[in-house]
Amino acid sequence: MRNTDFSYDKISVLSNDEDCGILPGERLNTNVEHNNYDCVAELAKEFIRKNFTSKIGVDDIAKTVFISQYHFSRIFKKYTRYSPYQYLIHVRLQHAIGLMYRKELSITEISFQSGFSSIDYFSTAFTKKFKLSPSGFRKTLGTS
Repeated sequence: MRNTDFSYDKISVLSNDEDCGILPGERLNTNVEHNNYDCVAELAKEFIRKNFTSKIGVDDIAKTVFISQYHFSRIFKKYTRYSPYQYLIHVRLQHAIGLMYRKELSITEISFQSGFSSIDYFSTAFTKKFKLSPSGFRKTLGTS
């Protein structure tokens, strides 16, 4: 069963502290100018950063701005050069890297605390991105 109790709050996502005028969960008017689509991407990135440890998918992210999964994926990739799923995996792996320095945590614990539901998938994704297995990376830190 998928956890749908995600973190929603009004956020300012533009670098100059302007409010993009959309709340997570607020319906996006499809007649708005395309320059608001970057706000959609930023809101989605913020949602991912706040909820990456939960079991979320592209459909959950798209629902935060009430856009179809297909349309949302196109918008997100246009503005970030990542698919929403690729960005989610990127955020999870970056978190895992930070946890690797905590020698009291096992690789399995790091995997689950980073939002992966499978140690095998975590290991595959980690190795693909960093060209080193999680345990191999940890050995380079001297914390194994």
